[in-house]
Amino acid sequence: MSKISFTEGLQVYYKGLFGVVDFVCDQYITVCVRKFPNERVRDVCLVVHPTEFYNIKLAKESTK
Repeated sequence: MSKISFTEGLQVYYKGLFGVVDFVCDQYITVCVRKFPNERVRDVCLVVHPTEFYNIKLAKESTK
């Protein structure tokens, strides 16, 4: 299980693809890897189930 607390707008890498967390619920999150301004229907978002959270890395990790 991932130790990341997911929130909308969080920048992440999922299996090497850069994206932004767009939706969060108990059963899954979505990571949008391609956004089309003014054409939301064309956005490319991936559904990520909790069993796959280990594949998610933060885009900006703290060095503290």
